Amino acid sequence: MYIGDGGSGNYVKMVHNGIEYGDMQLISEAYDILKTVGGLSNEELASVFSAWNKSELASFLVEITAIIMAKKDEQVSGSRGQLLGQGRHSTSLHSHISGIALLVTLLLLCSHSHQALHHSHCDPRSYLPYLA
Repeated sequence: MYIGDGGSGNYVKMVHNGIEYGDMQLISEAYDILKTVGGLSNEELASVFSAWNKSELASFLVEITAIIMAKKDEQVSGSRGQLLGQGRHSTSLHSHISGIALLVTLLLLCSHSHQALHHSHCDPRSYLPYLA
């Protein structure tokens, strides 16, 4: 399938990544509600995500979430207590900015971008050049 000239493949990949970031935001919000409000243990969360992965919600991201929640981390003395992000989430931010420019509502991606910036411990002003 022909998408377009110079850089269009990169744009398609950025959109794909943006969709994945939205999926990850949904998973993280489900985790937070089940953990904080429901009081589920990590073992119980692993069971929930595993069950979801055997339903219409099946996906690689749900599958690895179940696997991660079932892992033990001896350095934390028990089940894994936190998931740490890696680096700056510029793909998420670029997808978000592109959505704004195209007048597309991307609420999950917006939420993810804000959370990624918040948890990256970097100065959000460093992203200002992307907005120019």
